[in-house]
Amino acid sequence: IVASYILYKNFSPNAPVKIVLLLEFSILILSLQYITMINIRNILSSLTLIFMILLGIAAMNVNSAFPAIFLPFLILISMILTFFRVNIVSTDAVAKNKFSTSPKGIKGTLALLIIFAFLWVPFFYLIPRTNSYGLASELAEDKSSKGFSNTSMSLNDSGFLEDNLTVIMRVIPNNTQDLSPSIIRRMKSKKIRGGSFSEYENGEWKKLRRGLYVRNLQNSSGELIIDRNFRDFKNLHNFEIVLDGANIPTVFVPEQTKRINFHENNIGMEMDGGMFFLDRTSVYNKRYNVSLLIDNEYKHEDSPVSEILQSDYYLLLKYLSLNGISDRIIEQANSFAKESSSIDDRVKRVIDYLQNNYDYSLEQPVIPAGQDPVDYFLFVGKTGTCQHFATAMVFLLRSMGIPSRVVNGYQMGDWNETGEFFTVRQSDAHAWVEVYYPKSGWVPFDPTPFDPNEETSKLKQLWNKIVEIYEGYWFNYVYSFDQRAQALANKNLFHKTIKQINKIIMHPFVMIFFTLCVVLYCIFSKYIESIWQYYKKSSHWIPLSYLLWENKLHKKREKSETPSEFHKRLLKENAINSSDKEILAEVEKLIDEYAFKKNANKSKINKQIKTLLKSVTPIL
Repeated sequence: IVASYILYKNFSPNAPVKIVLLLEFSILILSLQYITMINIRNILSSLTLIFMILLGIAAMNVNSAFPAIFLPFLILISMILTFFRVNIVSTDAVAKNKFSTSPKGIKGTLALLIIFAFLWVPFFYLIPRTNSYGLASELAEDKSSKGFSNTSMSLNDSGFLEDNLTVIMRVIPNNTQDLSPSIIRRMKSKKIRGGSFSEYENGEWKKLRRGLYVRNLQNSSGELIIDRNFRDFKNLHNFEIVLDGANIPTVFVPEQTKRINFHENNIGMEMDGGMFFLDRTSVYNKRYNVSLLIDNEYKHEDSPVSEILQSDYYLLLKYLSLNGISDRIIEQANSFAKESSSIDDRVKRVIDYLQNNYDYSLEQPVIPAGQDPVDYFLFVGKTGTCQHFATAMVFLLRSMGIPSRVVNGYQMGDWNETGEFFTVRQSDAHAWVEVYYPKSGWVPFDPTPFDPNEETSKLKQLWNKIVEIYEGYWFNYVYSFDQRAQALANKNLFHKTIKQINKIIMHPFVMIFFTLCVVLYCIFSKYIESIWQYYKKSSHWIPLSYLLWENKLHKKREKSETPSEFHKRLLKENAINSSDKEILAEVEKLIDEYAFKKNANKSKINKQIKTLLKSVTPIL
């Protein structure tokens, strides 16, 4: 149970926590039942519990931790079915309602597991898929997850940020040329944008909810152009994004994305460029395709700070708000503004200052009561998370009159060599900054320094490699086999089967072979029928030589007739000569010996019956 819970915490399955805990609790109860079984009632109780567990399993969303949690249950059931046998022979045992144990060893358990595997594979791939999540529809209850939120971002929470390995999404190259080491390396450094925050109050960033609208994509077949001025489409690289554990409706967009292709006809839009799915109850396994530039360098045109006033200043006011910014932060910003009039100069000064004078840490310090967390980070603690670095940069830039906002999302994550996709986990959550340039729009910058403690031990690297291989196969052959994949597979299988059948039927050799089989059946039909009757349960006690003889007669033996009764009817109806009566009586004795005598020489009896019946002449 402990091992299952650890695996659950590491793989972080997508099903609601209460379902996974229900399954593990049921395994615990079943284990106790296994130890304390003393009568048939206990066994029936266990079987009822098994049925309830299976219902819970059927309702769970398929994920990479599922086998690790299900395996203890399966082994336990196999042990119960293998090691215990109810004793119903003894009247005394039935009266006392007890049973005797009959150990069968590990072989029986392994045999059951192998049988289950053979049954599970065809059932998994053949049972019709559904878009319903059963009990897992509870996912709609939770609107945020630790590490990323589409509504707010708090800097007041103290403690260590959990290294959460929950899989949020997978980024899959659509073309084989995008699997080159060069492209993978450059993709690895990309960030995936979720949304931005503009309003800061009491240590917490809040999302601006005004200006939401719906974009209809029906006329463009689900295609959404991000950059309408972009024309170099031949240099775009296509990737599919599969949302796995993101139980929020946010559309995550990698850097330098120019075009998105959705399967939905309508997408929610935000004024800051963020997007979200309108159907919030079925976010799991959402898929969409992005077309992007691999080059991560944003080509923007620098401008004097004074040009910002000539832009859409009213729309930028919320990104220049000084709410929550202390006087000493403004004073610090003024020192950067001296002798620097361009946006690039001031942005570079702020980034250099933060990366050279402050340390990155996953541990958020305890902030004294009444003190702002960013002010404490800049002038007291000088150690913080990416959220502290991003907020500090926004505060300093806004104090210098440069519109800026905090952006949260994810770093690209690890490349899975086995499955050929990027795995983005909750631990890859990140925050950075977008700065407004009058001639280029919003440009991203990351002030967070490189983490020097990022190196991992060889043992952890080996474990990560094992997990990578496992997740690669699980995602490609189990998780990805959804309703759409099953329908496509069944369609392809049907067409290939029909094609092969037509190819086989029309082959000249097959036609000749089929014709030959028909001819042979017509010639030897009576012989074949006799053999068939011999192997039928009702005629198996009668020698084959007798069945072949009776099959040649004009009159047929009824199924309920014995050979002796059949002979009397033949004599009565003059179907055979009365002189053959003694021969038939001898045949009847041999048939009785064949059927009922222990250790009878059946081969010899068959030959004797065949010899005797040759002298019996039927009357036509």
